[in-house]
Amino acid sequence: MQFIIPSKEVIRYISLHPHDEPVITTILRTYSGIFEVETTINPHLVAKKSQCTESQVEQVIDKLAKSNCIILHAKNNDSYITFNEAREDDLTINRVAKFLEHQNNLKQEQFQSVVNYISNEDTCKNKMLLAYFDEVTKEDCGICSYCFSKNKDNPIATTQLVIELFKKEALSSREIESKLNISSEATIFALQLLLENNKIALNSNNQYYLL
Repeated sequence: MQFIIPSKEVIRYISLHPHDEPVITTILRTYSGIFEVETTINPHLVAKKSQCTESQVEQVIDKLAKSNCIILHAKNNDSYITFNEAREDDLTINRVAKFLEHQNNLKQEQFQSVVNYISNEDTCKNKMLLAYFDEVTKEDCGICSYCFSKNKDNPIATTQLVIELFKKEALSSREIESKLNISSEATIFALQLLLENNKIALNSNNQYYLL
């Protein structure tokens, strides 16, 4: 069957035949394309959803046909197939195919950007982040892993020296710089690494100590 009157006319028909409303609204909700194409419907399913009998469903459909609201081709079959999932055909998948393709490409680009950020050892990490958001800076940040490795041969060794200091006493960042004679960037990098790994904490005197 297929509705051949506009949806507004269907609403008007329902207002004039309120007892038919459960069946008609169930058909419209279950078979969304019934205004565009002839659609095979399952009276048993419609009856179950609308809490009516199959006989009542058939009566409503006959009335719609006699009122020239629908095109009806009645067929008597002993067997039928009911799809548990909505069928993907030209009326469903093609409408969103381009959108899905765009989303997949976007996800792949985002994933590749993350891989490049992690694996790239020749560029300041801050520059890479800004470039991803279409911002440009000429100066390196001085505190990322790339910048620190550029200025220091062994950042892990420096971090270990900081840990050795904390074994003796709690220290501020300036005190660490003074004792190890290293730059503020190297100190910040070591402290950030230790904080991220829950190795140290900060006390009320703004000094770092081992956990």
